[in-house]
Amino acid sequence: MLSGKNILIFSGLLLIIFASLYGFTRAAFWNSWDFSETGQIGDTIGGITAPIINIIGSILIYISFLSQNKANKLQSQQNAFSFLYTSFNNLKEDYQNVTFTSPQVNKGKVFKSRRAISIFLQVLPHRAHKEAFLNNSFFYEYLFLIGNLLILIDNIEEALLEHNDKKQLFRILLFFYTTRLKAQNIEMIKATSDIPLYADFHKEISNFRNKAEMTFSEYFPDAKLIK
Repeated sequence: MLSGKNILIFSGLLLIIFASLYGFTRAAFWNSWDFSETGQIGDTIGGITAPIINIIGSILIYISFLSQNKANKLQSQQNAFSFLYTSFNNLKEDYQNVTFTSPQVNKGKVFKSRRAISIFLQVLPHRAHKEAFLNNSFFYEYLFLIGNLLILIDNIEEALLEHNDKKQLFRILLFFYTTRLKAQNIEMIKATSDIPLYADFHKEISNFRNKAEMTFSEYFPDAKLIK
């Protein structure tokens, strides 16, 4: 409810408004102040304020546009970061799903993830010159894994993200690479380097190492990845 003081103020404003309307439409005390016929008040005020109002309106529209554009950019960056982080989680699943099995190894037991790569490296020297061994699903699963990692690297580099956001993603990816793939991938490169039968596979895993470590070195110069 309105207090007595507010009612008095409101009543006073109404009185001033109606008094002004009455006063400005009556005959003036001085001829130069006679606004009853010509509408000089409206013309003067309108002429002065219209350009100002238009300018203010344009500024407000521009500010609104900038705010919306900034919000859209932020949303786009958040979506990109979320997509890339989800892709990394999928990559970890791909790593966990890498398998190695052979009828001659532990009665065909299926080894997974890091253990699968380790057993493959133990078996490889004994199958080095057997073409049939190239049909083992491990080759395809491992190439699929490192191929997805390279795709993720490209996607991060091309994403419209701030440098710090990219660096954060690459730091996560670097930790995954150094703790899960690097050492065993180097062993694999060495083990296949002089075997013509595995030339294509050797080329793929070598290119993977070079591409990954060159990218990581750009973002983390002190990592000393390339040896």
